[in-house]
Amino acid sequence: MLHDVDDPVIMRVMQQALSTLQHTEASVIIADTPDGIHWKTIRYTADLVQYVSEHSPQSLGNLNFAAMAMVSPTRPSSPVRITPKRANSFPSALTARTPSMKF
Repeated sequence: MLHDVDDPVIMRVMQQALSTLQHTEASVIIADTPDGIHWKTIRYTADLVQYVSEHSPQSLGNLNFAAMAMVSPTRPSSPVRITPKRANSFPSALTARTPSMKF
């Protein structure tokens, strides 16, 4: 979610994805310079964190989630995704790694 007026259905999609998929990451912006604090998004984020902690294996799904504040549009892409301001759009990204990658 980028703004408080965005459709919160994406938060329910993120709840399911973070609870069931192993290599999925998600983030939301809870505050920014033009709009200030996104109070509704903070509430949705709290619900998401609680749901994921209760439904993901060993409550580890929340480690793949980030709540970001005051993010500049020029910030590198990970873990925040910024999309152009277009009607009927939302930020979405998928980060994947293969078992052969070494860290």
